[in-house]
Amino acid sequence: GLLDDSVDAARSVLTVPGIVVVVDGYNVTKSRWPDADPVDQRERLQQALADASAVTGARFEVVYDGTGAGGRPARVVPSMGVHVRFTPESVEADDVVMDLAAALAADHPVVGVSSDRRVRDGLTDRGVRCLASAQLLAALP
Repeated sequence: GLLDDSVDAARSVLTVPGIVVVVDGYNVTKSRWPDADPVDQRERLQQALADASAVTGARFEVVYDGTGAGGRPARVVPSMGVHVRFTPESVEADDVVMDLAAALAADHPVVGVSSDRRVRDGLTDRGVRCLASAQLLAALP
């Protein structure tokens, strides 16, 4: 099922030992930085998640659609605790988020992050708990 939609619930989830947080990248970035270009959105989220990983120990798997959005190539700076991936042009990040979270749940505690109803329903159908994008953002240090 879905977790309590409070910020406290999100903060609690981030401290679960071994937790992997699978993030619907643009769903999160567009809710926080809607006027920034996609490259800036990605860099801001990656930094926020790296900071959160350093504090909580959570591992973040962030999935974005495609590689060239925003007219500049994707710049990914390796960070401890944050792995960023881009889908092939013909594959939606939503599908990768759902499949990745379900696959990881076999070996790790996992939570998915999206406010997209299709993604949230798909995660729930696969037995993966969900946080809303705003809930995660509010819980970040």
